[in-house]
Amino acid sequence: MTDLSTQSQPVPFRLRLFGPPALLRANDDTLLGTHGHHRRRLALLAVLAAAGERGRSRDQMLLLFWPEVTQARARHSLDQLLYALRGSIAESVFEGTNPLRLNPTVVASDVGTFAAAIQRGDLEVAVDAYHGPFLDGFYLSDAPEFEEWAESERSRLARSYASALDRLAEDAGVAGDNGTIVRRRRQLAELDPTNGRNAAELIRALMNAGDHAAALQHAKRYDTVVTRELGISAGPEIASLVEEVQARTRVPLTAASDARPVATGAPESKREAMQTSGLPVEAPLPVVEPMRSRSTRQRSARYAMGVLGALVVMAMALWGRPTTGDGASPTSPAPSVAVLPFANLSGDPKDGALIDGLSEELMSVLSKIDHLRVIPPVSAFAFKNSDAGTRRIADSLGVSHVLESTFQKVGSRIRVRTSLIAAGDGSTRWSKRYDREMVDVFELQDDIARSVAGELGVRLGRAGKGPLRRVPTRNVAAYELYLRASDRALFRNDSTARVALQYFQEA
Repeated sequence: MTDLSTQSQPVPFRLRLFGPPALLRANDDTLLGTHGHHRRRLALLAVLAAAGERGRSRDQMLLLFWPEVTQARARHSLDQLLYALRGSIAESVFEGTNPLRLNPTVVASDVGTFAAAIQRGDLEVAVDAYHGPFLDGFYLSDAPEFEEWAESERSRLARSYASALDRLAEDAGVAGDNGTIVRRRRQLAELDPTNGRNAAELIRALMNAGDHAAALQHAKRYDTVVTRELGISAGPEIASLVEEVQARTRVPLTAASDARPVATGAPESKREAMQTSGLPVEAPLPVVEPMRSRSTRQRSARYAMGVLGALVVMAMALWGRPTTGDGASPTSPAPSVAVLPFANLSGDPKDGALIDGLSEELMSVLSKIDHLRVIPPVSAFAFKNSDAGTRRIADSLGVSHVLESTFQKVGSRIRVRTSLIAAGDGSTRWSKRYDREMVDVFELQDDIARSVAGELGVRLGRAGKGPLRRVPTRNVAAYELYLRASDRALFRNDSTARVALQYFQEA
């Protein structure tokens, strides 16, 4: 496979396939996005980019994109698609006729860079090229074979990425580079938050690096994730590691000058400080044997003062750090989120009112969660169909996180893909795909809200474990009519107001 990252001549177009896909010009302007007729063009480019120098035969393309139509009609559709791509990109965008290949001097792709780096063993370049799941949030509603291929490719690339991270962490271990070990193990844990091995390796790496507080925090976070997502506990390996971390953080106190053993237990003030820092308080402090000489007592006292000082610093640092448990620290700012309008992947403008209504309803549900600031709809909807990046949107709205979602409706079923993006580094904190019947749309909103709350470490409000809000109706058809009637665009004049009134009456 051609290594696109080492070409001497600049390539006029860049195909981004890790994360939300797009075809970008050299100045980073978007040529092809994920709306309208651009979607199928992007899908074809993605298939060819993933194939690399092997390319794809025309028959394979027909089966991926038009399996249900006659061969003559499918070939005509493929020819039209290739013609449109040549016209919008460059006449020389493809190499060969059958199989078809992308011309690497015209279009460079991050998938090509990743594959070439893996092939030559340059793992650092490979992991730097991976910016998220392959074709994240991208679907073609009328091409199930393409979706199956995309899911398979997404899993294959994620496994290659995980393997590269694992090897880099092992190499760092041989070199004794604890910082790199922690960084790579953390990336692995973020890739698959429910993977027990990834969690254990990260806890072990943090413990070996001396960051015991972070090790305990990740153990707690992992336990929360697997309990919520899988309905299981963290398991014996994690529990054993937690005990080992706790054993390393216990403080051996020296005897007083009268050489009496130290009493078990801790003063209340110290116990509270240890609880704040995440250190164990359930076990009694160890009893120290009487000191036999003044020099031994002095050395032990210096040792104890040093360890105790380190614990004080750790406790003070954690006191001001936002917690990931039942609530946020009183001194830290509350987490904030902007719920962007759902992207309509169905392409049917009739679903617009329903989709916008779902976006606003989700904002309303999230706003009922304690200690979570949610940007109001009027501000979030200003970025509807915007090409601005997530970090720019977050900066404009002054939030710590952005919730991006896509909506696709096929018959009575819907597919929603939601991702929680951290504004600081643009990383995906949480992502999930939901395939539901339309009648389950209200439960879907609750599920998303609970997942966001759990990831941001904030408490659910007075609703507890029940529904986060009172549902006005279980009739989805009535709900959709209500949303259409409530659409602000309907109230521009008397005639549209009459249409709105008719919708209300039907609802």
